[in-house]
Amino acid sequence: MMGERLTDQGALFYEFSLDRHVPSDHLLRAIDRFVILAGDFNVVPTDADIYSTRSWLKNALLQQESRAAYERLLAQGWTDAMAEIHPNEPVWTFWSYFRESWARNAGLRIDHLSLTPDLAEALTGAGVDREVRGRENASDHAPVWIELSKSPS
Repeated sequence: MMGERLTDQGALFYEFSLDRHVPSDHLLRAIDRFVILAGDFNVVPTDADIYSTRSWLKNALLQQESRAAYERLLAQGWTDAMAEIHPNEPVWTFWSYFRESWARNAGLRIDHLSLTPDLAEALTGAGVDREVRGRENASDHAPVWIELSKSPS
């Protein structure tokens, strides 16, 4: 899903090519299955999804191209589960190994769970298992999860 290139500003940018890999909006409406797009999308959707943009400004995670591709995904009808459940609070899923990011809670949100519309109607909870990130030899990502009602529409 990613291709490496340099931006006009000289920042390394991993081309976020969801447009080629995610079903089009008309196909999304036609499928009759519940779908969750889950994983490390390598995009911080908004400045509210990172502790501070200052040291990340030239990183691919914050580039306008990445954010625009993610917005196009949501515009197709996908729901960002974490943003839906936690619209006004920071929810970090990743803490770099550098500069004591975990200890300072200097995190960002790059792991996403995107839901089809019918499945989004069944969404009742979402979160991050932060304690997993604090374990010895842990990944720099923490597991993300959702809760769904028993019978989505």
